[in-house]
Amino acid sequence: MQSILSYIFLPALIWLLFKSLRFDKKNFTAFSDEISLSHKHKERGNLPIIFAFWHGKMLTGWLISKKINQKMGRKKGFAVVSLSKDGSMLAGALSALGFDLIRGSSSRGKEEMVHELKTALSEGHTVFITPDGPRGPREIYKYGSFRLASECKASVVFLKITHKNCWVLKKSWDQFEIPKPFSTVYVSIKQISDLEFSSEASLRLFTESFQNEIKSLP
Repeated sequence: MQSILSYIFLPALIWLLFKSLRFDKKNFTAFSDEISLSHKHKERGNLPIIFAFWHGKMLTGWLISKKINQKMGRKKGFAVVSLSKDGSMLAGALSALGFDLIRGSSSRGKEEMVHELKTALSEGHTVFITPDGPRGPREIYKYGSFRLASECKASVVFLKITHKNCWVLKKSWDQFEIPKPFSTVYVSIKQISDLEFSSEASLRLFTESFQNEIKSLP
């Protein structure tokens, strides 16, 4: 029963919901910028990319990132999913939707997860992460992904996602959002490349600065 839910019903539901969403063209800079982003990476070779979005917006974030990734001509994309029971159900759905998977989180399976992330990025692939996961604080960017980007010479593409109409799971730490069918979605993008840090302090200062920048995104 769980297999049917994870591999058939849930992915079909997610895909149909995503297809119904309406993306605001005026503010949706992700798609207007994807051509220049694609050209930039083609000129410099197949460099690794880290797509990032908040844990509470990951339902939409995964599929938007995957769509952009594919339009850039990149075939592989690894979603990071926790080893929890809920994570196992999501892993099945994402696998059915065409994602490659890396299992683990900062609280469980961290070493193996980081190793797999570095392997994927070193091979020039794309990974999708939630930088405030797996337990928060909500919408606070953790610096680990920037350290990873620096070590693997990867670009970071952050997507700020806003659902005009959605259901909010208020008891969850991330205030998880499920967009209502046919809702308008606003997306802004912030891209960072060529990351280098001289010390742990500079890494943390950069992360704090980036946190302030993405707060001001429309």
